[in-house]
Amino acid sequence: MKRIDPVKSVKDWYHGWWLFSAELKQMQRDGAAVLLGIRKKDGLTQRQLADALGIDFTYLSKIENSATPMTVSFMKRLRKYIAEREGERILIE
Repeated sequence: MKRIDPVKSVKDWYHGWWLFSAELKQMQRDGAAVLLGIRKKDGLTQRQLADALGIDFTYLSKIENSATPMTVSFMKRLRKYIAEREGERILIE
């Protein structure tokens, strides 16, 4: 039977978590850049876009600055905003 080295196991787990965490942070920055691009393209201030999304502008600011991640609820609101802007109908809420 193979012996498991608990120290090596913890190091491997931590290294894997660190890589995953780095990927999540990059995704967060990418999402923030897309959000900022949408807002700038539409010529809106943070307050105006936040009002259109039905959220507090400070939350929008935190997302744009990668200080907080986008939630599923936020992404649904953003998708609805984009669809309405483009004149699309949303079939799934």
